[in-house]
Amino acid sequence: MQRLIQLIAVFGLAGCPSSTGGTDGGDPADEDEGRMEGLDAPDAEDAGADETEADIRADGDPFPPVCGDGYLDPGEECDDANRLNGDGCDWLCRLGDGSFEYPEPDPDVPPVEPEGPAVEVVATEEGLGMVADARWLQLVWGGTNYVLAYAAELPYPVVRVRLVAKNGTAAGGPWDVPVAWGSATLAAVRLGDEVGVLVYESHSGRLLLYRIDSASGPIDAPIELASPAPDGSWPQLLDVAAARGQYLIGCQSWNLTTITDDGARAVDHGTWGPTIDGADFLTQVLATPDGFVATNVRRVAAFDSTLRLIGWSGIIPGDPDSGTDPSVTLYGNDPVVAVADGLLFWWLTLYADATPPLPLDLGDLWVAKTDFAANLVLPPRRVVADVTRSRHGLATATGMAGTAVVYSRCTDDGVSPCTVELVNTDTAGNVRSGPHTLLDAGYGLRSDVPLVVAADDEGFAVVVLNGDWPGDHRVLVFRRFVPSR
Repeated sequence: MQRLIQLIAVFGLAGCPSSTGGTDGGDPADEDEGRMEGLDAPDAEDAGADETEADIRADGDPFPPVCGDGYLDPGEECDDANRLNGDGCDWLCRLGDGSFEYPEPDPDVPPVEPEGPAVEVVATEEGLGMVADARWLQLVWGGTNYVLAYAAELPYPVVRVRLVAKNGTAAGGPWDVPVAWGSATLAAVRLGDEVGVLVYESHSGRLLLYRIDSASGPIDAPIELASPAPDGSWPQLLDVAAARGQYLIGCQSWNLTTITDDGARAVDHGTWGPTIDGADFLTQVLATPDGFVATNVRRVAAFDSTLRLIGWSGIIPGDPDSGTDPSVTLYGNDPVVAVADGLLFWWLTLYADATPPLPLDLGDLWVAKTDFAANLVLPPRRVVADVTRSRHGLATATGMAGTAVVYSRCTDDGVSPCTVELVNTDTAGNVRSGPHTLLDAGYGLRSDVPLVVAADDEGFAVVVLNGDWPGDHRVLVFRRFVPSR
């Protein structure tokens, strides 16, 4: 974990390179100006933020003013740096408590229940000590089987790929490919009939693409992606999305690059975010029906299919003073999911409560919703209380059974093991079933639990890294949830 923190600190200072040749000959400065001029004005009700030009703030933020950024902009009655109701300045930056009636739970979204017991993907796994969080662990449904990719150290580092059936049994592999020392992050996503697994080597600056068929395994040898940056190196990979025959690569400092599905061509779209510190890194990119979104829960940038900025939102949750500041870590994957009519933003907050027998640091699970252009349409609300203590996993996925939200729940007594729970919700964040406990009694999880969840054509599957740290018994535990009707 200490190595991860050091890597984040180093790459946060380094920033992301910009391309001089990957933008089809255009002047990058001209492109940035065009993007900002093309920013669509938010809806009138969206806090009165009607400026379409960049407003450079004292903190260096180049994006247009929005409700929740802590600045009193034209049309705002107040701005207390959050989008919460009940604190005197409501979610649309109007004075008052902002009463809001959430929609009723959607009966068309079925509750889910465990299909069977938790199972170990394999026996005690050699080299799993390298998996420190979900950026070393990825799970994607590929149409036939799940593709499970993770880092291992044998003692040399490898990327290991397995095919896993819906019941958690082995369906192919493992396939091990050696990578350079210091490999930092993985990201995986389905594109058409294959799964793309991207591996970032922090030591060498290389970015490798593995193309996986979920029925038969690797399609060919890994492809080393040529960076559009002048020095040929890549900044640290944080996430990948896929749509319209291309991958969207998201890395630190909100740098976005599109790559064709065969890795033949890369186009650097530049750095979109403000100059931000390590707590505000980009954590996720995802595809929407007509474009893409880049986000870290706090900030949302919406793009069309050509990576033209079409929407922007500032801080969706609250701040430390409000007790709703999001704790965004890398122990889980994808805190934001695309549903039928927008985006659900999930996050955990942390607050202190020393009242026995409660642990010192607790967290609540929160949700908010935007449309696909980043306009907030459902204000933040608490969904599950007292979830976890300071180290946690959080992962989400959306599919035929609604949205699954998976998180770890830990106590602070030093004796009781952590567990992992799942709730499934509709498109408004209403809980349809759960919390369900994923793991059977006897599994001893650490507090910082790497976990991932993926949606298949019916339900959801979760993979959790289980075992002592340090220790010899470390395994990947699989459990699947399906509709109960």
